[in-house]
Amino acid sequence: MLTPSLRAVVGSVGIALALAACSGTEPASEGPTAPAETAEASAAQDETSSPETAEAVVVDGEIDGATVELGLGPVVRDGELAVLPVSITATGGGEDIYLPVQFGFTWTGTGPARPTNLRLVDTEERTVSLTAHDAEGVRAVENEEKFARVGGETVVFHAVFAAPSTDTTAVLVPHLGLVDDVPVVDEGEVGVAEVAAMIDATPEELTAPVRPLAVYREVDEGTVRTREVEDVTTVAIATDVLFAPDSADLSPEADAALEAAGRDLAGADPGELTVVGHTDDVGTEQHNQELSQRRADAVATRLGELVDLSSFEVTVEGRAFRDPAVDGTSAEARALNRRVELEFATPDPSSAQAEPEPSAGALPAATGPVGNVDEGVVVGYREWDGEVKIDVERIRRVGRTLVGDLRVERVAGEPAIAGWAVNQGTKDARGAWNPQLQMAATGVTLLVGDQRVFPLDYALRDEDDADRHPLAELEMRGVLEVGGWDTATVVWPDVGADTVTVDMPATLVAGERTTSGAQWRITDVPIEE
Repeated sequence: MLTPSLRAVVGSVGIALALAACSGTEPASEGPTAPAETAEASAAQDETSSPETAEAVVVDGEIDGATVELGLGPVVRDGELAVLPVSITATGGGEDIYLPVQFGFTWTGTGPARPTNLRLVDTEERTVSLTAHDAEGVRAVENEEKFARVGGETVVFHAVFAAPSTDTTAVLVPHLGLVDDVPVVDEGEVGVAEVAAMIDATPEELTAPVRPLAVYREVDEGTVRTREVEDVTTVAIATDVLFAPDSADLSPEADAALEAAGRDLAGADPGELTVVGHTDDVGTEQHNQELSQRRADAVATRLGELVDLSSFEVTVEGRAFRDPAVDGTSAEARALNRRVELEFATPDPSSAQAEPEPSAGALPAATGPVGNVDEGVVVGYREWDGEVKIDVERIRRVGRTLVGDLRVERVAGEPAIAGWAVNQGTKDARGAWNPQLQMAATGVTLLVGDQRVFPLDYALRDEDDADRHPLAELEMRGVLEVGGWDTATVVWPDVGADTVTVDMPATLVAGERTTSGAQWRITDVPIEE
């Protein structure tokens, strides 16, 4: 369910196993969880941290029309790895729940389909832990029971992750949202070795990925693009706005772009600032090297007149076309590669400069239907898709993130998948080709002033930064009849605002917004603390 009700259940570390002897009967929550309820559960967990009294978190919700009771944790540390017990009871309504689909991801790992699409999230450090896997890519997730039968017994499975270093963790659960404050303990009934044995592996053969969550935002629909990955921030300014072709003389429009880029520098810690000029691959390398250097010099000089750079040690260089932003020789790819970048250290999360501030400027124009947070918005795409209604149930501040719960309900048309209302087709949010994400909530952004903020995302593999997944719902492939609905949970970086606009822009193709895809906007969404 979009905003599940949370209940703390006291018991041993094997609470999920104990739940298997029970069957839940509470109906799904009809509305958001009150902040006080979550706070009470969190406080109780802090007071009961020993294995004998650790509390599992139970979520009442709905999946594909079936009401469910889901038990999470406690997470059991076992050396550098940890086991997350999960119990699920289908208490009524709908169809039996096929776990490898509803809790899985079609493109994750190899071998038999497994409920692998659970992610541990550190909202303060902004990292995500993915299920561990062996050398062949098989995920270390128990897979003996495939179905949670409506009215049947509780089904329990276990998943292996990297061991959290904190006393609690958040778990992003498909269709049910981000569940906070799941306790982490040091003793349990099921260890890593038992789960690894289910995929014919040992703990030593498992790799447990922990990925940094990257921040990506744009101003003026991509004229200024900012990306934060771990301790490095890169601000890319399109040179088509800064300069005329083959020129290093700044245009009359350049100041607006440089001032927008300067807002990121205003929040940075003192240190090194590198200004790098880049060209496309048209012309000789020598000519482009000279042009990229002169353009970088011009930007550094004018930026220093617009923004106080006295706390930075500024280095200026040109790289011609040796370091393209994207591959390809199309006009669109070359436009993305023509840029000047500012590279500097991302502010330390504990510093005063790291506190986000709302962006100034006017919202970009809406390109689809607009509704406020009380009304929601009804949107269609192609004739055979019918219509769906989008409601923002809530957005809440959790650590250094904003967690949004969206309800996607079919209101007209024949039974069909409704994920098109929140995704970018076969593209990820930044426009890169990724057909794995065609059922994911890749396209939902926040607008704060003139700034568009994209979902936090992460690389699946360290060596393949281009293949990125959003910290959002990955599988919205349920077939919905009229009145049926699904959840889209999306996690963005904190933007420092009290109110935001949620916007689904047109599909991004080769760096440019097209008129294809669903487009809608919901305004005046408050941020819950």
